[in-house]
Amino acid sequence: MESKDRDRRIPSVSATRLALIIGVPLAVVFAHHASAWATVAIKTWIAGDTLTATDLNASFTSIKNALASERVSSAIITGGTGNVVTAVATCPAGKTVIGGGCIFDTVSDTCCMQPLEGYPNTTSTYTCKVFNTAGSDRSIQAFAICAGF
Repeated sequence: MESKDRDRRIPSVSATRLALIIGVPLAVVFAHHASAWATVAIKTWIAGDTLTATDLNASFTSIKNALASERVSSAIITGGTGNVVTAVATCPAGKTVIGGGCIFDTVSDTCCMQPLEGYPNTTSTYTCKVFNTAGSDRSIQAFAICAGF
């Protein structure tokens, strides 16, 4: 009985693999962003320095600007039936993609747009790919959430 209870608390091999496949890349991305964030121009003080409101405000402004995010969109891309349609949203210079997604057109048969991929293609672009099985042309648009890390 004790062996069965212990086995229920240990995750299966497939659950462990899935956690590692997802967890390790996320940890690498967050570590990269954390190290980039640490390079923000923040004044440091040593013993004997005078701490001023101007210095503090400048440091807080640097942090705020580094963390500020914005949403950018690709052009609306249209593709015919039986085709893969690809849209790419690009962050402005100096910004890094931290998320994104795909928007399908809103006609009644959008059920026929099969999502294939949605991923950050580079550090500054987000790519969406769908397969159009509808009986006519359909459109997609990619969007990216960008931050100044």
